[in-house]
Amino acid sequence: MLSYIEPVLLVLVSLTFLGEPWQSADTFVYIPICAGLVLLAFESAALALESAAKEPAAPKQPAPQVDSARP
Repeated sequence: MLSYIEPVLLVLVSLTFLGEPWQSADTFVYIPICAGLVLLAFESAALALESAAKEPAAPKQPAPQVDSARP
């Protein structure tokens, strides 16, 4: 996943801090990468919600019985 995030972060840094101009050819490269990251985020969230819904509640253990007849 980091291999997809790195180019996007590098472009953001170059545009904001280094003042590099945005070229139209860059759009054809970075839009699919961003779309893939969004899909990956949605899939991760869906899997997390699915696993949370399937997790059964832990059964409650009864309290141990204390025998008051024993010394």
